[in-house]
This record gives sequence, structure tokens and C-alpha cells, in this order.
Amino acid sequence: MLSLRYPADVNLHGDNSTILKTLLLLLKRKADRRWSKTIEGSVSAWWKKLEGRAMTEANPVNPQRVI
Repeated sequence: MLSLRYPADVNLHGDNSTILKTLLLLLKRKADRRWSKTIEGSVSAWWKKLEGRAMTEANPVNPQRVI
């Protein structure tokens, strides 16, 4: 009955930790890390941009600072 209400590409049934441990064995680390480093840099820049927006003064309150 897996994927009855929402389609899934792969249906995995069982204990999460067991399934994840099994799947981790199939992963292979790539030597070329450029893509990963690009994404990490973009995410870091985005968080800095959000922090800058949150620190902008507003009256009565900046909603981004609250959140």
C-alpha cells in the first residue's frame, strides 16, 4: 500500500535506521567537489543577505528580525 496517496519513485519499507545504513553503503564520494563548494558558498551568501535585511531598522518593527 506504499505510494497509495502520494507517488514515490522508490518505496522503502522498514526501520529508518536500517534502511539508511544500507543506502549509505551504496554512496560513493566524488573526487570533484566544485559543485558542492559552489552550493555551500551560495547558501552562505544567502544567509548573510537575510541577516542584513533582518538588521534593517523599521518602525515599529522589522518582521524579518522577529522571525
